[in-house]
Amino acid sequence: MKNVKLFYIYIYIVPALLSLILISFGGTLLGDFRSFSYDMKASDFLLTLIQVLIPLIILYLLLKLANNIAITKEKGKLFEGFILILFVFIFFITFFFGAIKIGEENVGGLAGLLMSLVVKLNPYLLLGLLAFSNIKTKSFVLCLAICIFYCFKQVSLQGYLISLFSLITFLLIRGKIGNKLFFTMLIMPFLLYSVLFEVLTYIYTLRNEMRGVEFDASQIMSLAVGRVSSLSSYIYIRESIYSYTSVSDFFSLGIFLERVLGVGFLDTVSPSAIFNNAELGEANYSIFLGLNGFLLSLYKSSVFIFHFNIIIILICFCLMFQMIPFFDRKNRVAMFFFIMYMPFLSFDIWEFSIIFQSLILLNLLYFFYRLSVFCFSYIFYPHHSKS
Repeated sequence: MKNVKLFYIYIYIVPALLSLILISFGGTLLGDFRSFSYDMKASDFLLTLIQVLIPLIILYLLLKLANNIAITKEKGKLFEGFILILFVFIFFITFFFGAIKIGEENVGGLAGLLMSLVVKLNPYLLLGLLAFSNIKTKSFVLCLAICIFYCFKQVSLQGYLISLFSLITFLLIRGKIGNKLFFTMLIMPFLLYSVLFEVLTYIYTLRNEMRGVEFDASQIMSLAVGRVSSLSSYIYIRESIYSYTSVSDFFSLGIFLERVLGVGFLDTVSPSAIFNNAELGEANYSIFLGLNGFLLSLYKSSVFIFHFNIIIILICFCLMFQMIPFFDRKNRVAMFFFIMYMPFLSFDIWEFSIIFQSLILLNLLYFFYRLSVFCFSYIFYPHHSKS
C-alpha cells in the first residue's frame, strides 16, 4: 500500500514539478499557453510549488478525518461480481451500439439511451474501484480489456491513461511490482525519452486531427506536460486581468442539483465557463483551469461566492467520499484521489458532478442487486438464507 500512495503522489506532484522546471528553463508557459512568455525566478518557483501543495494537503487531511466515519460496510465478492456484470453489459452496449464520443452529442432512440446509461455507469470509475479489490486477475484483465475497447469507441485519450493507472494500482495492491521495479517504472519516462517522444507525437497527431488544428511536433513535451498539469493555466490566470464578476453566486450547488435531478434551478455560470469563453469562444474543446486556477479565478469573483462555493464543493467531496464503495477502509483516501485524478486536472465542477451522479447510480443499482440476490436465495435456497 505504501507504493500505491507513492505512485499517486508521483502522478499528482511530478507533473507540477516538471512544469515548473520547463517553464523556468524555457521562458514560456506550457500546453495551450505555450506562446505566453514568462520569466520564473527561484522565489516564484518555490512559492508556486507551495501554492500547488497546500490545497492538496488540506483536502488530504479533511479526507483522513472523514475516514473515521463509514456509512457503508467493506465490499466483497458480491460487489465484485456485480461490477463484473456491469462490465459485461457495457461491452455488449458498446459492441452493438458504440459509445458517445468526446465532444459529440448523443444520438436519439434506444441506442442513445443505452449509450447514455453507459456514460452514467462510468467504466473508468468502475475499473478504478476494481483496482483496489480482491477480484481474480483474469476477471480484472477482462474488465480492463472492455474498458480499453470502450476508450477506443469513445475516442478518449484520457481513458487509456486511466486504464494504465488502474492496471498499475491493481499490480501494486497485489504486490506484483517489487520496490526496485516500482522505482525503475517511475524513472522510466525520463530514461526512455526518445520512445516516449515518438508515442506522444503519434497520440497528439490523432488528437489535433480530431480538433482540426495544426500540430507542431517540436512542442510535444510542452503539450504533453501541459496536459497532465494545469499549472500553466494557474500562472496565466494569475497574470491576466479577466473579470470573473459574472460568476453565478450558487453555480456549484446548481451544477450538482442539475446533474442529479435533471432540472436546472440555479444559474450555473462557472469560472471555467467564463475563462474558456474568453479564451476559446465557441471551440468544441476546453482549457483546464486546474485546482489552483479554479481557486484563484473563484477568489477574483467575490469573497461571498468564493466561500459559499468552496463549502458546497467540500461538502460534495465528503458525500462522494462516503459513497465510494471500498474493499479496505485504509485504502479509501487513496481510492478518492485516484478516482478524482482526471476531474482534478480540469477542476470543472461539471466533471465532479458526473462522478457524483455515477456514485449515486452505482449504489442504487447495487442495493437492488443485493435485494434480488437475497430474494432469489430465499425462494430457491430457504435453509441457506436463514442460516
